Amino acid sequence: MKVPSSRLVPYAAAVGIESASKEFCSRYLRGKHLDVRIHSNDYISFGGAGLCYSDQNLMKAISSGFALPRIVPFLRNITNGFSSIRTLIRIKDILTSENLFVEKIAMLLRAGIASTAVFANFDSKSKDLLLENKNEILNFTVIDTNISFFLHNLNDGFWSVSSECPKQNSTAILSFANLLIVDQTLKGSIDHLSAVGFGLIKVSGKIPLIDKIGFISRNVQKSIPSLL
Repeated sequence: MKVPSSRLVPYAAAVGIESASKEFCSRYLRGKHLDVRIHSNDYISFGGAGLCYSDQNLMKAISSGFALPRIVPFLRNITNGFSSIRTLIRIKDILTSENLFVEKIAMLLRAGIASTAVFANFDSKSKDLLLENKNEILNFTVIDTNISFFLHNLNDGFWSVSSECPKQNSTAILSFANLLIVDQTLKGSIDHLSAVGFGLIKVSGKIPLIDKIGFISRNVQKSIPSLL
């Protein structure tokens, strides 16, 4: 699979939504997976046929909270389209809540890691940065919660995200002290060095790998608009 550089940001944003939907479904046991498919004519679909956005409208929806999907695919697959929209609205309501709770932070963190994985796979500078990192597993956890995700490149060097460790041992671990620290990190409102120094973020294992992924993640934050 190839993703043109001009479509990297909307695709990364879409994969973040897809990953948030998977976490939503695993925790609430309802809704549907909004599996992403990138099409050659500059639009992206979610959850199969029905819910499709142009790249431009997808970015508008993410930044403003609303944009019209493509009408013709929606009308042709109206049942599936409505089902996807219902899940998307539920996810938006959770992510835009003013309260901090485990389900919200889990969805946000998984989405952020998934978007970072897209850059690691398809952004030329990010790929070069990680060129020497083979068969890595980076574990993200939040202390005293059941939040735990794994970013790994065990499948022919392709970075992906999972909620279960694909092997016995992680090569690096990044642990957040609490939900607030995760929220501040994802918003880019915390100094990472100070957070590590004060023990708000704990790192172990291959520290250079964590630094590289952190650098890529911050580039993703700058590139993708957020409702938060």
